[in-house]
Amino acid sequence: MQLALYPTGDAVFQAIDTCTCTVAGKSGTVVFYEQGTVTLQPTGYQLSSTATIIKANSQLTNLQGQIALVGLVDPTTGLTSGTYSGQIQSAY
Repeated sequence: MQLALYPTGDAVFQAIDTCTCTVAGKSGTVVFYEQGTVTLQPTGYQLSSTATIIKANSQLTNLQGQIALVGLVDPTTGLTSGTYSGQIQSAY
């Protein structure tokens, strides 16, 4: 992960994420390149990012697409929760 923090409390980041996923009834491991921002809001830190599939295996080998993520960051754990939506660009 690469992270740049600003004096305002905001940040921009790039990361590689790995997920053991099931998509449309098929399972495998998916690797994403994620880039986004974390901004300080009155309700806490908000995450906004895009994750693009860069590699997939097993039954998901031909999977391509992107996921948009928007959510809040838990200040204790650093984990996010929120809305995730995606678009599969290549079906089976």
